[in-house]
Amino acid sequence: MQSFKDQIVVITGASSGIGRELARAFSRDGATVVLAARSVDALEQLAAELREAGGQALVVPTDVRDYNQVERLVRVTQETFGRLDVLVNNAGQGLGVWAKDLTMGPVEELFRTNVLAVIYATRLALPGMIARQHGLIINVSSVAGKVGTPSDSVYAASKFAVNGFSQGLRAEVAQHHIQVLTVCPFFTSGTGFSRNVPGRGFEPRNPLRRMSARRVAELTLQAAQQGKHEIVLTRTARVGVFLNHAAPGVVNWGLAKAARFMRHRE
Repeated sequence: MQSFKDQIVVITGASSGIGRELARAFSRDGATVVLAARSVDALEQLAAELREAGGQALVVPTDVRDYNQVERLVRVTQETFGRLDVLVNNAGQGLGVWAKDLTMGPVEELFRTNVLAVIYATRLALPGMIARQHGLIINVSSVAGKVGTPSDSVYAASKFAVNGFSQGLRAEVAQHHIQVLTVCPFFTSGTGFSRNVPGRGFEPRNPLRRMSARRVAELTLQAAQQGKHEIVLTRTARVGVFLNHAAPGVVNWGLAKAARFMRHRE
């Protein structure tokens, strides 16, 4: 099983939720972590925590929607440590709005965060990885990138894009010994994600069991160590993804029924 000891790991969206727990997990495994997000205070607090535990951390405040800031993140990492071994594209946001009610500003912002930022960081990190014939890219997607759900159609579209990009990228870089891991969490606790979703979307009261952000991070690190290509988190989600392929008519019927129920409750 691969160890990440002494490797340089860049994590976007590291200030909270899954990103913060991934930073802790990689640091416990002996990696040096580069923490990127807009929340500088939260990043500094996390870096102090990791250093106190004996780890190494560098804070690089970054708005991943801005290509120049992502370029600076990669450049500072390479200038400071001489390389970038692992890129974790974790930053993301949601948009819980029915398609008929969409306005384009939030849609464009969502795609800049969820899709373009992934492409920016990957494009900038790849030359160094290819030159060294070594690297790992982890794209944190969602089960919504496997099954589109009512009121989250645009969010799902962004995550389908991440999944497609990851699969194509995996084929492109395999010859350079670069691994690409796609992570598809389901409902996750400890992220604050639902509170920050504009519009409607699924609420924290949903009855489905949530996986903790820490557990998502642990399973992600484990999958990376084992060289896996993709993980879909929770058993319920895996069943849903399977049914979406095996019996799409049934799933579409169920989703349409759910949409009517959600509309009725508004």
